[in-house]
Amino acid sequence: ASQIVAAWQKQKEQFNILEIIIEGTGDIANFEKLRRIINNTSGVKNLQIKELKPDEATIMVDFQGIAKELADALMLNTSGSIDINIYEVSQDRLRIEIMPG
Repeated sequence: ASQIVAAWQKQKEQFNILEIIIEGTGDIANFEKLRRIINNTSGVKNLQIKELKPDEATIMVDFQGIAKELADALMLNTSGSIDINIYEVSQDRLRIEIMPG
């Protein structure tokens, strides 16, 4: 049991590179708001925009944890300030839609 706990602790300390695909970025103000929220989320460092399309952006972050933990944190952190729909959570990717306000 102690070996399992030690392995979990080590995994928790590791940063994973996560890809976040954001749809609905045509509303620049909400995209910037979401980007700030992601950047200020505990465990996130090195947010970089990988690709910008007319209504979609791909960003990469180093995250201390797994994608599901980041998705859960984002749902809490965006509550009341911006409407988002996280409709795909895989091991290393999130797909988020910014809902029109």
